[in-house]
Amino acid sequence: MSESGVAWPGGEGAPVSAAAARSLAASLQALAEPARLRILSIVASNDPRPTTVTELVDAVGLSQATVSHHLKHLLQAGFVSAERAGNWNLYRANADAYADVVQRLSPDR
Repeated sequence: MSESGVAWPGGEGAPVSAAAARSLAASLQALAEPARLRILSIVASNDPRPTTVTELVDAVGLSQATVSHHLKHLLQAGFVSAERAGNWNLYRANADAYADVVQRLSPDR
């Protein structure tokens, strides 16, 4: 049985609740875009230093508007946090949010 008591293929336990399924699906949806995974990876690799949108634009080769759009999704899902510093938004990865998704998908071994 998994630590959370939720059944996944190859494991045992109770089916995931409707609310838990919605929550997990929202998190997975935020990660299901390759550009978002790349952005999250870049932000995480800069830890503990924050990352600016300009750095991300240069690194991923997407427009500022597109990077900001992806960051909005990552912010809403809790995978990154943002703080204002003058005219800049500084982004940091939230390792706990990512670890939570991994834990919810991993059967207890």
